Amino acid sequence: MSIPGQFTAVPLGFGAFGLWFERTFNLWRDRWQVWVLQALVLIVIVGVSSAIGEFLTFPYEKNDTAPPVSIALASFAFSILSSALQVFLTLGIVKTALKQLQGEEITVGDIFTAGRYFWSALLLGILTTLLALAGILACGVGLLLVPGIVFLALPILIDQQTSAIDALSRSWQTMRQNFWLFVLFALVIYLVSGLGVLACCVGIIATLTWYPIA
Repeated sequence: MSIPGQFTAVPLGFGAFGLWFERTFNLWRDRWQVWVLQALVLIVIVGVSSAIGEFLTFPYEKNDTAPPVSIALASFAFSILSSALQVFLTLGIVKTALKQLQGEEITVGDIFTAGRYFWSALLLGILTTLLALAGILACGVGLLLVPGIVFLALPILIDQQTSAIDALSRSWQTMRQNFWLFVLFALVIYLVSGLGVLACCVGIIATLTWYPIA
């Protein structure tokens, strides 16, 4: 990921792909301890919140019976909390990546410092979901393009302290200079993160923060 405010032009063709991917890996390697610990923080906090919600309804699901309304509502509340925590912590990871790009010292605690962008990021997430749904309606092909379209939206939102709609617009204005490069890079980074999931715990910890860094 480059600092959004410094974008002037995007290289044409796919020649920059290898350099971009290499830079992402180098940024992660230079402070891998911070990135691994931030990944652990996200996994533990989001995982515990989600697990509590599942635990509340598990006895009823096991017996194939409907839980009481109070239990169902509590489980739903923990599900919402888990999603909100994931958004909050992801924002912190992106902010950490921006600090590293600007040559600043980064710490594990930076993951908790981006709360001011929460509501804008939530709206951005809703807009991204709507784009994804539109992509599905477009015979599924459009869904593959959404990661490239929104690729820079979150870092722009934080770095330039702008609105969700403006961040999405600026992301599109930048990526359309080399549309397929952004689409390819976003899909490859998603794939790398997905391979981390397949490689169980170690792989998830190693690759979870790659997409924000990119």
